[in-house]
Amino acid sequence: MNKKNKAFTLVEVLVFTVILTLFFVSAVSITTMTIKQAEINKNKIIATHYADELLSMLQSEREFGWDTFVSHAPSGSKTFCVNGDEINWLITTCDPQFALNGFERTVTLKPVGSPVSQMTVLINVKWQEGGNTYQAPLQSVFNLWEQ
Repeated sequence: MNKKNKAFTLVEVLVFTVILTLFFVSAVSITTMTIKQAEINKNKIIATHYADELLSMLQSEREFGWDTFVSHAPSGSKTFCVNGDEINWLITTCDPQFALNGFERTVTLKPVGSPVSQMTVLINVKWQEGGNTYQAPLQSVFNLWEQ
C-alpha cells in the first residue's frame, strides 16, 4: 500500500454526509419550531392588548353608570361578543367572519350580591393558529362606588 495516496474512502465520505445531513435537518427543525413559537407569542401579545382594550371599554361603561352597566346581566352570568370598537350588548354569539383581525373577543359578566354590588368580568380573546386554538383570558372585578 502506498503511503503517499491519502484519499478518503467511500464509507468515510458517506458517514460524513450522513452526519452533516443530520446536523442540518436538526438545525432546520429547531429553527422552524422557534419561528412557530415566536408567532404564537406575538399573537398572545396582540390578544392581551385586545383584552386590555376591552377592559378599558368596560371600565368606561361602568363609570358612565353602574345601574346601566349591571342591567346587561341582571339575573346571572351573561356572555357577549365584542369584535368591534364598541360594545354591542345585543350580540351574544361570535361570528368568526367578523373577528377582529382573526381574534375573537368575548366578555362574561357575573353579578355578585343582591342588589348587585360587584360584577365579575371575564374577558377571553381566542385565535386560531396552525390548527390549534389559543386564548388569552383576563379577569377583573368591578365594584359599586358609593357616591
